[in-house]
Amino acid sequence: MTTYPWINQNYLKTQTPLNNNIDMLELVSHIETAQLLYTREILGELLYNDLNTKIQSNSLNAKETSLVDFLKQGIANRATELAIPFLAIKLRNKGSVRLQDEMAQPSTLEEMKYLRHELKNRAEAFEEMAKNYLNRWSADFPLWLNTTDMTIYPNFDSAFDSDIYLDNPCIDCDRRISYGKNQNPNP
Repeated sequence: MTTYPWINQNYLKTQTPLNNNIDMLELVSHIETAQLLYTREILGELLYNDLNTKIQSNSLNAKETSLVDFLKQGIANRATELAIPFLAIKLRNKGSVRLQDEMAQPSTLEEMKYLRHELKNRAEAFEEMAKNYLNRWSADFPLWLNTTDMTIYPNFDSAFDSDIYLDNPCIDCDRRISYGKNQNPNP
């Protein structure tokens, strides 16, 4: 099945922190990638294909429209997250090159990682909202839980997998702390 983009260039520019000067042709492939990698995994292939067909024919019902609105936000943030390294570094016939402008300084690797992390968190939040919506209205989306889908099953895991940074994670490394009534704190 041909991938039909659920968001357009204008949606991407208005819903993400992308600058209006970015060449949108550089982002189009990332929209498709984000949609296939993340959205199709949330929905499973049967529901994804059904919604894809309905979006193309503009025949979504109210509940489907609400679900797709959450997913569009996720796609926009995922596409931007995926595009960041390729906006800074280009693959040319001479290899990978970093573009520089006389009026701007290129960002550091840490800054790019930070931006990608923030965009990932936004995308995960919208993806979690979509999963919660599907759980709440699962009777209205029978293809979501259809067990005959043998190609791509929906992913029921939480979308949040970002790491938590603790400045000093090992306060009492030499002490074992156990919890529960049958745990021995001193092995």
